[in-house]
Amino acid sequence: AAEGSKAAGGGGGAAAAQNAKLAAITPLFSASHVHDVFFHNNAFKLDFYLRYVHLMTRPTTLWAQFCLAYEVIRFERKLSRNLVRCLGMHKLHHKCGLPVLFKYNPRPQSRFWKNRDYSDARPHSPPALIATGWHDLFLGGALNDYKGLVEAHGAGHAQLMVGPWHHLESVLSFSAFKTLLQKSVSFLQEKTGLAKATSGEKLPVHLWVMGKRAHQGYWQDFSAWPPNEVSDELLLLGFRTLGTDGCLDQHPAAQQRSCIVYDPRDPTPAVGGSVFSPMDAGEKMQNSLESRGDVLLFDSEPFATSVTIVGHTRLRLLIRASRPHFDVFARLCDVHPGTGRSYNVCDAAVRHRGPSERSLSHQEVPRLQTFDEERPCTVTVELTFAATAKSFGPGHRLRLLIAGGAFPNYARHFGDMEQNPENEPLEVHPTSLEVLHTEQMPSALWIPVLASSPDEASPRSPISRCWPGSPRSLAQAATTRPARWPKKQFADSLRKVQSEAVVT
Repeated sequence: AAEGSKAAGGGGGAAAAQNAKLAAITPLFSASHVHDVFFHNNAFKLDFYLRYVHLMTRPTTLWAQFCLAYEVIRFERKLSRNLVRCLGMHKLHHKCGLPVLFKYNPRPQSRFWKNRDYSDARPHSPPALIATGWHDLFLGGALNDYKGLVEAHGAGHAQLMVGPWHHLESVLSFSAFKTLLQKSVSFLQEKTGLAKATSGEKLPVHLWVMGKRAHQGYWQDFSAWPPNEVSDELLLLGFRTLGTDGCLDQHPAAQQRSCIVYDPRDPTPAVGGSVFSPMDAGEKMQNSLESRGDVLLFDSEPFATSVTIVGHTRLRLLIRASRPHFDVFARLCDVHPGTGRSYNVCDAAVRHRGPSERSLSHQEVPRLQTFDEERPCTVTVELTFAATAKSFGPGHRLRLLIAGGAFPNYARHFGDMEQNPENEPLEVHPTSLEVLHTEQMPSALWIPVLASSPDEASPRSPISRCWPGSPRSLAQAATTRPARWPKKQFADSLRKVQSEAVVT
């Protein structure tokens, strides 16, 4: 929206155009830095890339628009037939009839990505309303843009709105379109002076808190992102369990092994989440995925009272892998009481790279580490989940799902460090992953729990506020076993009956 001086007479329009300035903007489902949309923690977002290329190369004539549905159906059929069969992207492009528009380039420091990075415009941005969805591909970038605007201009310059939507829902759902249109018009009118500002202090962060289902929730306003009313609570991973302090000691089964084998020729599929396909995106039932043998499940006890999480969940895994290079995909799910139906809440993924297997110069030869299949490597993997706002009702359980991939959302890993998704892999290796949950080095999950009342919230600080001695890292926090919990809200909401997930 633009504002300018009002001029009368014949030259008024030209004078107003010259004096006009940008008064406010409303970027919806977008981000100034798009590298992370294609590459997330070194993992390539294959599904988004393929659908984006198909969308960009589709003819824009009127006849092509009329035949859009037919073209999409043809493309989806070709994609479903060749996704698993084609190990390299060049062959997949050929089978699906897609031109090669981009060179595979994961380096964010490269000139290609720097020329497409507009985050340096944040200090010069007018007031902005940033809108996105909890299952949007651009969620992380939009939240970073909002935090960047707050850092550059202070609180109140920008507003944030996050709904229960995926990326294309704003144009496919009338309810989402109406909500976004009303909020955008109201914001632009207020910033341009076409409407009176609302009386009283208006909180800038407007979040949809998902309830039993994603669209069954409520709006709640906060003064900042992440909210100041949130504090981190820790759950320890046991054998098929998520529990509070002492869960490893109380359950003899905790010493049993949690192992899976990821096979790139039969990759673990992606079900729901932040994908570009409107039919597959968003909240989906996860029971079919959870019944696979290449998936690990860790369940909490049923909640006795409602528990709301807002923000980024963090996970620290101690993993023993058969190969030094592998992927880890993690997902939080809401398990409903009675039916046992499980629905996805938020995801995290990382591509772990082991030590170099070949030298770039003769000076590096002594530092090379050879891989021995008889001695699996043990590493610590840290993941940060996509942001979310979710209320778990009484009787619901929190489920952590761990797999070796989520195909085709992320390109599969073939067990080789030097693989390039564009070409056929020289070797294809299944990878066995074991999540360790010992007392000496437990795997742990940190959940951002929203205080049930304002008086209950503690001043915002790092995760060390929950731990005596102020540990400086996730590893220190996980290995620190306090004698008592300083905050009992989350622990008291769990019933004293440990539930177990079924791993087949």
